[in-house]
Amino acid sequence: MTTERIKHLFTKVVGVTYENDDGTSRQAILGKCGVLEGLHLQHDKNNPHDKNAVRVLRENGEQLGFLERNVAEDVVRDGERGYQYTLLITDLIEAEGNRHADIVLVWMGPGVSKGQASTYLKQVLEEKGFDDVEPASGKKPGGCLGVVALGLLLGVCAVIVLA
Repeated sequence: MTTERIKHLFTKVVGVTYENDDGTSRQAILGKCGVLEGLHLQHDKNNPHDKNAVRVLRENGEQLGFLERNVAEDVVRDGERGYQYTLLITDLIEAEGNRHADIVLVWMGPGVSKGQASTYLKQVLEEKGFDDVEPASGKKPGGCLGVVALGLLLGVCAVIVLA
């Protein structure tokens, strides 16, 4: 589902098997995450591999990894045009001894109200199989779920930092 002012993408966090610059294990951090946990984005414009790299962070600043390169480029470009973002974990997977996170990224153009974004995100999650914004897997959600369940006040979950 997409409109000109609001759209979404289901994707994954990449680089989850690497350690962070501070030595912390992204795998260990993923082990503390919950389904529907709200995440933050941070543009890593000094990244030597990609000037459009975008970090995916927990609310406490712990880094899970990065957005995929092509998605990050769009996020940086649109962020400069005034778009805001909401990012939630939709699934946590363990495969071949490593943890992975599937996410939904919602773009909200300038002028999109919290009410419009709330309605949109609720519909997206329900289409993905989350009933009444409760995880279908029975896993206990973390992070922003209280915010999501109580009116989906989106600005609290994720806004990209373009600094």
